[in-house]
Amino acid sequence: MDIEEITKEYHEIKKLPSAKITAQQRGITFEKLINQLFDIHNISIKSGYHTSDNKSEQIDGVIEVYHRIILLEIKWVEVNLAASHLYSFIGKVDNKLDGTLGLFISYEELSNNFIESISKGRHRNILIIHGSSNIDLLFTKDFPIVLYLEYIIKLSSYDNINEFSATQFNNLVKEDKVISKNITRLDKSTKSDFLKYILVKKEIEDYLIEEKVADLSEEIMVGVIEYLLENFSMYYRSYIANVSKKKNYLFLNFASAISLILKNGKIIKSVTPKYVKLFEKTHDLNLLNPIIFTRLEKPIYEYESSRKKKIFSETLLETLKENRGDFNTENTLTYILENVWSKIPENIRKEIFGIYMDFLFSSRNYGFGQKDYAKTLISTNVEPLKESFIESWLEQQVALEVEEFPISTDDLDRGAKYFTRRFKDVAYGLNKSDEELYIYIRNLFERHMP
Repeated sequence: MDIEEITKEYHEIKKLPSAKITAQQRGITFEKLINQLFDIHNISIKSGYHTSDNKSEQIDGVIEVYHRIILLEIKWVEVNLAASHLYSFIGKVDNKLDGTLGLFISYEELSNNFIESISKGRHRNILIIHGSSNIDLLFTKDFPIVLYLEYIIKLSSYDNINEFSATQFNNLVKEDKVISKNITRLDKSTKSDFLKYILVKKEIEDYLIEEKVADLSEEIMVGVIEYLLENFSMYYRSYIANVSKKKNYLFLNFASAISLILKNGKIIKSVTPKYVKLFEKTHDLNLLNPIIFTRLEKPIYEYESSRKKKIFSETLLETLKENRGDFNTENTLTYILENVWSKIPENIRKEIFGIYMDFLFSSRNYGFGQKDYAKTLISTNVEPLKESFIESWLEQQVALEVEEFPISTDDLDRGAKYFTRRFKDVAYGLNKSDEELYIYIRNLFERHMP
């Protein structure tokens, strides 16, 4: 089937009165059409199925987007879908490998209570698309479904939101109107004139932007760069949303202006504290884009106060914690952490080190940043305190194991041998043989046994 045929059938089942189609039939057809739609866009892995462990779970479909496996829950329920449906789906997703996401699709609009349940006291791994107007957009021929799904994965990874609708994304694709309004709100000054000059949909050569920058006073330059930093995510999202269509000169001009203004040492000194505060407030990963960060990394850790360094390092740690399981975000943060590792305060390095130890012994694949850097941390001298960090992490793992699965003296050897096999890669980091590692771990078990 092609998109026109699927869309036609979708609109037909919408129009059919209840007397001619049961709720179950409508739901089954809707599930089939969603899977066919994803198949047309080449992201479908599997349509509806039961899991192989005695068919205990019904999964409505599986797709792969942005290198993430996403399980589907597809509902056509008239009104007031109970939150228990969401919790059941979250359980299905949580049972799979770390990093698996879920996409809950509902034809009817979900209640605010239902949506807010996604983030209450739990690790976020569920995306939502709901409401007839948003579902209608999915079945529109020119709607970029894959870009939309990629976008909401990225946005949910760095922002505290429960949903970003297809309608909002469709408006974002037409972001130029929003950008124009944003510029006109600026004061009638050189700052506004400069921004109007660069924020256009045509290519402006770097040397022309540089000439304009040279004409700005330092005060105006500070105002311009503050605007550019505060609005970087909006322009970057517009760039990503349109990247497959045509070259986005507006964002490229925007990026050139940032690079050129941040060549000025006085401007860097002035804007760095504000940048640290902005990142602390938003945890916005886009602010770590190399366009910005390569210019501000050195002043953050070499010229700013110890307090500012600590704040920035703590924010990196918090952002890493918030995005555990989002492999792409983990890799983005790894690139940053590699560059600033030695400058991060010891207590924060220790906690980040523990997270990377978790990465090392997880299902994450080698060849990607976070797992490779975890290996680097235990096998090189990048971290001068690695032995004490590894010891602390190992003791924590043993303590958790004994607390969750109390063992007797008879089980002590078996538990220690299991841990030695499981974590044998740390032997090199501790400068121990396999036998020495076994003895060390056995002693840890003895220490934590009740």
